[in-house]
Amino acid sequence: MFFPCSDVSRDNITSNICLQQKDLERFAFEIRTLTLRQLKETIEEIYNSKENFDKKYQEAQLPRETMEQHMYSFLNQKYGLKNIIIEWATAIINGVRKYSKEYNDIAVFGKILRNECDEEFRFVQKQVKKTTKDLLNMYLKGKYPYKNTQEIKQMLEQKIQGWIFAEECIDIINYMYNKEDAEILIENLKYNYKYGKNNILLQKKNLTKEEFEKLKQEKSQAKIEFYLFQNIILDYQLKCHEAHLNNFVLLFRQVDRDQNGVINENEFNELLFKMGILKDELDLQNLLNQIDPFNKQQVTFSQCITLFSQVNFNKYIVLFFKIYILINQEQITDEFGNKMSYIQKIQNNII
Repeated sequence: MFFPCSDVSRDNITSNICLQQKDLERFAFEIRTLTLRQLKETIEEIYNSKENFDKKYQEAQLPRETMEQHMYSFLNQKYGLKNIIIEWATAIINGVRKYSKEYNDIAVFGKILRNECDEEFRFVQKQVKKTTKDLLNMYLKGKYPYKNTQEIKQMLEQKIQGWIFAEECIDIINYMYNKEDAEILIENLKYNYKYGKNNILLQKKNLTKEEFEKLKQEKSQAKIEFYLFQNIILDYQLKCHEAHLNNFVLLFRQVDRDQNGVINENEFNELLFKMGILKDELDLQNLLNQIDPFNKQQVTFSQCITLFSQVNFNKYIVLFFKIYILINQEQITDEFGNKMSYIQKIQNNII
């Protein structure tokens, strides 16, 4: 079980109190570089550790940690020495910067670290990955009804490790998304299609008649690497999710004074006020009991997203930003030209 360690926070761990100057100078020559595989394995370890901690934190009446906080707690538990913790933390952050553009799962981890995306979204992406594979499996079964389970499994594995055809991509996308989203995704795929022969079949010396015919048909078919196809879908999911969260992220940062992804009770109340959610004391206390049951004065960004996702708070956030823009433009007036507070605007239902 991992417990939050106040002395291994990002700020404290890099201070001169934690490390002598000579240690920092030596560390400059010891920056670790992680391979893609090492980075993905490390991220998965951190996720698993965080999931276990989140299950147990209530039993121990501990405040939840952000993913960044837990990354340092995890490294502290695993390595102990502060210079090694810094070395690994730096390597992870550098790896995220290096691979985020190409690998969606790494991009999501980076955004969670920066409190730009909630932790639970990684489960959505995990389900999307599973769904694309399941739908491809269904497509192959439908296209080749006389092949047995083992043959379909081999074909599926071959495609997951290699290439998938445009018609297969389109079938999967149309099943997963509504018409508008599907059209956008299919258009995005067009810029990544390749045309050519099946390299796996070309490597075989003796082709069967069926394989030879397949090779001829595939010569002019559009195709894309499966990992790239999946990444395009995941990137689209992420962009849609970011668009949904964008206004809330801006609001949260306004009340999160130290920008660490954690707010206290007063800041939480301020957040509700900025969102235009006018609650009485009883309602406020009920929300606090849900989000901070042990009164630790520590509410994370992800906890807020989880709480607000249970209620349709998005309309309040949109409303706030309409009002916020008008306030900045000094255009909030009543029908007689008198300036009004935005709370009055809400109450009078003018906007």
